[in-house]
Amino acid sequence: MFATFFRGLRILRRPELVRRLGELLAAEAEIDAIRRANPGAVISSDAVIDGWRDGKLELAPQSHIERGTLLNLGDRHNGFGTIAIGARTWIGPYNNLRLGGGATIRIGEGCLVSQFCSIIGANHTIARDVKITEAPAAAEPRDVIIGNDVWLGAGVTVLPGVSIADGAVIGAGSIVTASVGAYEIWVGNPARKSGERR
Repeated sequence: MFATFFRGLRILRRPELVRRLGELLAAEAEIDAIRRANPGAVISSDAVIDGWRDGKLELAPQSHIERGTLLNLGDRHNGFGTIAIGARTWIGPYNNLRLGGGATIRIGEGCLVSQFCSIIGANHTIARDVKITEAPAAAEPRDVIIGNDVWLGAGVTVLPGVSIADGAVIGAGSIVTASVGAYEIWVGNPARKSGERR
């Protein structure tokens, strides 16, 4: 017991470790505040949720946000938006949900979002007379709406303006640039319909 105590005291002589510990405590306090605001949602302490105080975050009971996942609701330059995740939906590890400019990402109930997926709810404008780093969020396309009972395979990218209807399946590594019908199976880059659930 004393050995652990003295080892802890030695760590305090390393300012970079003390700084990192402070960052971890602050991050955990933010996640705890999000849990209190979304009772019944399961949120990993290793998730990163940016802009939730200025945007609108709706996590239904029994929704899961796994480790390493980033939910970014916008920023002061581009504006904030809404991320809404339905009951019993699992957002796996290391996913990226990102929006700005008042956009919305809405994911229904009972969905599976595998690891390393990106769901993007807004683009930047690309006018020549504005530097890309200063470009505001584009008004269109934006918003991503995903229905109930949808499965996104590992590494799927869903681009702004896309809707994915109930029961659809998107194959691993696909890039979805067009809207997907109910119970359809889409694969590829760009993703195309390859079949239907039976």
